Amino acid sequence: LDAIRKPLSEATLLRIRQRNIENQPGGPKTLALRGERSESRNANRPIDIARSLSRKSRKFADIVDEEGLTKHEVAVGRSDRSYVDPLHVKEYNPRGKNPGDLWRIPTMPFPAAHFSTFPPSLVEPMVKAGCPRWVCSKCGEPRTRISEPSPEYAEKLGKSVHDHKDDLKRGMRYDQVLDAEYVTVGWSDCGCGEGWVGGVL
Repeated sequence: LDAIRKPLSEATLLRIRQRNIENQPGGPKTLALRGERSESRNANRPIDIARSLSRKSRKFADIVDEEGLTKHEVAVGRSDRSYVDPLHVKEYNPRGKNPGDLWRIPTMPFPAAHFSTFPPSLVEPMVKAGCPRWVCSKCGEPRTRISEPSPEYAEKLGKSVHDHKDDLKRGMRYDQVLDAEYVTVGWSDCGCGEGWVGGVL
């Protein structure tokens, strides 16, 4: 996937660097947080969003310092000390954003006598995504990533998010959110010892 990631836009980078909602330079959510009314058609919507963010931030209520905050932690914080929402603690990928499931690629002219060719810009990302980064220079075997669950995920893998001891009193509630997270621990080796070259399709 890294081979076909898209660059992050300047607007996205600016949003990621914001400390909290109140530091946004204007906009209906900021007005709502300050108790001011927006003159927009959907005036109640920003207030609902602001209140929702406030509730989420207090529900999980793990206060952290400024250092180490991710973009989503910054998004739910209303003050200079942000709250952590366990559902949104992943950092953005510095290699770029996911290309998404829908690609809008225009057609292109083709000078030869063929009337149903794919545009190169459509084929190229698929080839890059499917081509191995490294293959053995001798046997041609592709090198594959070796990954394992992160320590936090491994500890809770296969277990319930809670022990159900208070279900009759509280009802079925999920107070924890844990994403499936895997870390790279190495790369496969065919054993030839002849070095690696880039894959070719």
